[in-house]
Amino acid sequence: MIFYFKSLTVVVLLYFQASSVLAQPWQLEKDEQGIQIYLRAVPDSSIKEFKGEIRIKARIGSLLAVMNDTDACPQWVYNCAEPVLLEKISFTERYNFQISMMPLFITNRGLIFHTVLSQDAKSRAITMKMNASPDYCNTKQTETCQYIKKIKLIPITRSVGSYQFIPEPGGWTKVIWQQHIEPGGSLPGWLVNSLLLDLPYNTLDSLRTIVRNHKYIGMKLIYGSDGTATGFKSR
Repeated sequence: MIFYFKSLTVVVLLYFQASSVLAQPWQLEKDEQGIQIYLRAVPDSSIKEFKGEIRIKARIGSLLAVMNDTDACPQWVYNCAEPVLLEKISFTERYNFQISMMPLFITNRGLIFHTVLSQDAKSRAITMKMNASPDYCNTKQTETCQYIKKIKLIPITRSVGSYQFIPEPGGWTKVIWQQHIEPGGSLPGWLVNSLLLDLPYNTLDSLRTIVRNHKYIGMKLIYGSDGTATGFKSR
């Protein structure tokens, strides 16, 4: 029995030690124009994770209508080019491709990502998980996949992140974008980390602007009989 409790104590200590390593503290790096950008170290990576937060005077339906508009990506996502919807499995799940434009003399990156939407039944907050899916085109012969294979890009093979849309009183929504991206290639970590503030800050700032476009204003989510979002309609 004494051995059991000693073993249990060791397991608990190791658990909390591992948790403290994984959950690195966020550091506020930029706070301007109502946008806060945080960075934190990631175990086993020289690239930091970022988190951007903003409150936007728009309802979730309008914000998701922007996210759903693949062609609009270059208008608000920082350095986004040639966005393509590869496959729409349902309203809440899809595969997309986009080129991430890099600074001069650095090869552009290509990102295929898998997006899944979920909603909390109580708070009505929506989470959009976006993870890299670099193998998506490996067995597909579509024209877009053939194009992706031919263009001279470095594929992003590791990218894990999410958007959270949290409804607030008065028609406001809190948006939290959290992402860790390994851009691949031989880029030094310090160089990538030096670019991390511009990406979330400029993107969230542009999201605040583009959502005011008339085609997004007043958009409302439609739900099926099972409570899952199935599309949009105008209010």
